[in-house]
Amino acid sequence: MERAQQEGQRHDNRPRPVLLRFPKQVKRDAAMRNTRKLKGTKIYFNDDLCPASQRIKLDQLPALNGARPEGKSAFFPGTKLVIRDRTGPAAAAARPDSRIPDTQDIQPAQERRNSRSQSMQVSH
Repeated sequence: MERAQQEGQRHDNRPRPVLLRFPKQVKRDAAMRNTRKLKGTKIYFNDDLCPASQRIKLDQLPALNGARPEGKSAFFPGTKLVIRDRTGPAAAAARPDSRIPDTQDIQPAQERRNSRSQSMQVSH
């Protein structure tokens, strides 16, 4: 990790998000793969996207929300929406409530300086 920095101002003794910067994409991807180990905790990782990328993903949310109730796997690698048919036990366990909130419920992140480093946001 190249750098870690807390964002925002303190409010009501709640923890603030932390922005992590990695020198190489490979290191960032390895950290993202290991986030599964934090499942069940209050710690999660998100990509730190520029406003243009956030808009691209927000425009694709209706398609994502339509695919998941149909039992399909839908996810974003970057800003591209990938929808795949599920097979096996995972298809039977598809929940109709597994959807992303509507676009009006999502607040865009603050604009940040462009950097050559790869970064992600950690919240807890």
